[in-house]
Amino acid sequence: MEFLDNLQFTSLFITAIIATFYFYKYKHTELKLFLFLFWYIAINEIIAVKYWEHYNTTNKFFYNILDITQFSIIIWVLMKSINDPKGLRQKILKILLYSLWLFYAINILFENPINTSLDYAFIYGAIITVISIMYYLIDLIKSTRISKIKKDLLLWINIGFLIFNISYPIIIATQKFYDPSDIDNRLHEIQLPAVLYTIIIISNLVIIFGFIWSEKRSQLN
Repeated sequence: MEFLDNLQFTSLFITAIIATFYFYKYKHTELKLFLFLFWYIAINEIIAVKYWEHYNTTNKFFYNILDITQFSIIIWVLMKSINDPKGLRQKILKILLYSLWLFYAINILFENPINTSLDYAFIYGAIITVISIMYYLIDLIKSTRISKIKKDLLLWINIGFLIFNISYPIIIATQKFYDPSDIDNRLHEIQLPAVLYTIIIISNLVIIFGFIWSEKRSQLN
């Protein structure tokens, strides 16, 4: 378990470092926000863990802020990356982005974000992020870029985010709706964390591969 924990922690920083090294591939595009996001994810993990160790109290607040920031950046980048002459898909993604902020605001009215995970808002954010990624994939398939789809950087980043945002809500639901007193405690204490760490590692490996494998992204794609 400790090995997987350290490995997933390391994968976050490797992703940020690789994103920095290959920044030239996307520095003139809206994808440049991902450089901030990957470093934020990695540094936030350090701060959250150290805060928990030093004060021996919950660090949920750090992850709640990270979640809404991450969802917002992903959806915004996808909205700006879609080439829809009529602008319909961009409008849909903009509505989804606004609904994300509204959902978080409503969730905060019922749960304290300082010491409680905003699980319902996270699950909603994960769902609309997956929907947004699907819109981008549809746009990519319909466009002239289909011939270079394997080299599309945003495609690989999206696959990494898809793996995480499809899998993690299932873990949250399992943790939330199954009382550990009714089942083997190993599910909550060992098995689910191990699955989560593995998902994070796989997601980051896909994104790292995308940075290395992809072509330089122009301002038009």
